[in-house]
Amino acid sequence: MADKLQKGIQRTVELVEDENKLFNLFSRQISKEVAQELLDKDGIVPSELRFVSVMFIDIRNFTGYAEMQEPEAIVEFQNAFFAIITGVVHKYEGIVNQFLGDGCMITFGAPVNVDNPSANAVNTALEINKIIDDKITKGELHRFTIGIGIHCGDAVTGNIGTILKSEYSITGGVVILAARIESENKTYGTKILISKEAMQAASIKELEMVSVGASHLKGWSHTVDLYKLA
Repeated sequence: MADKLQKGIQRTVELVEDENKLFNLFSRQISKEVAQELLDKDGIVPSELRFVSVMFIDIRNFTGYAEMQEPEAIVEFQNAFFAIITGVVHKYEGIVNQFLGDGCMITFGAPVNVDNPSANAVNTALEINKIIDDKITKGELHRFTIGIGIHCGDAVTGNIGTILKSEYSITGGVVILAARIESENKTYGTKILISKEAMQAASIKELEMVSVGASHLKGWSHTVDLYKLA
């Protein structure tokens, strides 16, 4: 009986270790928050409307850089860049939805609730910009520029797909507009642009910003008031 009990305990320990290993592997492909949400709900996360702040980050002229580098150097740079991003995003309770090769999409407010998604997004953007500038000054990264766009609003969150293939997704106009705002950094020669809605929702009194006026964004029927943070 003692031998059977010991084997049973050992098997339980092994199962727990296997589950932890699977969770860690799974959460490397998506955020740990999303992985936990999926596990808690048996992989079924119903769609719901949630207020979120969405941020897009892009590395400027990455294609030109990649053309001049060996694959190993490109991967090393990407890993260093995304390590900065994920570290700061995690600090401010956001999730990286997608790595896009030369950038990424980040969401605050889903699936993890936060008190002020827009304030978290702003603080994340400013800290990422500062860390990158500091590392470039110290020679730890080669000189490059980023573009960041932030917008907030209601988005549909939850599983999208079929029984065979589905993924946790954030969709809606807020996502499209955040991406369009990020692109406007090229027009204004800025690094961080935020919509008036996100700026007001963030409600950070000491925030230094400059209005760049009403912008006509691609595919958008009305102008959007934008503010420069860096």
